[in-house]
Amino acid sequence: MKNKIKIIPLLIAAALLLHPGGGRWAWLLGARWFYVFLVALLMSYSLSELLIPLGYRLKILDIPEERKMHSAPTPRIGGLAVFVAVMVAIFRNLQFSKELSALAAGGAIIYIVGFIDDIKPQKANVRLLAQTAAALVVLLGGVRITSLPSGFPAKLAIEYVVTIIWLIGIANALNFLDGVNGLAAGMAALCAALFFLVAFPTRQSYLAYTTMALSGACIGFLPANMRGGIFLGDAGATFIGFMLA
Repeated sequence: MKNKIKIIPLLIAAALLLHPGGGRWAWLLGARWFYVFLVALLMSYSLSELLIPLGYRLKILDIPEERKMHSAPTPRIGGLAVFVAVMVAIFRNLQFSKELSALAAGGAIIYIVGFIDDIKPQKANVRLLAQTAAALVVLLGGVRITSLPSGFPAKLAIEYVVTIIWLIGIANALNFLDGVNGLAAGMAALCAALFFLVAFPTRQSYLAYTTMALSGACIGFLPANMRGGIFLGDAGATFIGFMLA
């Protein structure tokens, strides 16, 4: 009975995704952002619950030790629920730009490398190299920090370096923060929602939809995470941090 309840939100999300009219009602109401948010939330909620037994079966577990707060081995593949929910919501929205496509590709690299690390720990330099590659993909898509004035010496090179440091730094910072149930996902959901409040009124539609997908996915993950049933893992935390950055 419990498993049936867990899968109901996923079925609702599937119905929203597969309906011939798609989210046309959301377009008509001027609330396409809510459609994206709702799909991501429902998918993340169900997948988080369904991944718990899978994590035990595959033995992808976070083992307790002196520095950790949990007392029993806990699945650490919750980030997969957030990753899938965000990507499905973004791609189903059918609103693409070169920058958004690059961000999605970079985020996928970050998640895949993190997932491999969750299964079999990799050397720090291997993870850093992969994260740098993900940041470079985003740069190639035209996303970079542009805070230096025009004519500043080596302006472009400095902005590229600062952008790479920022993307990698925030991705790992959120991972380091992920030590208390609900903290990383909760903060990310709030930050993404605040970014939406800036992006939507200023007609930055791609940013608005992306932040709603991320916020919805993080909120959907919270119930399972708050009760200590599943963790984001390094893959989930670095993916969320990368997207926020």
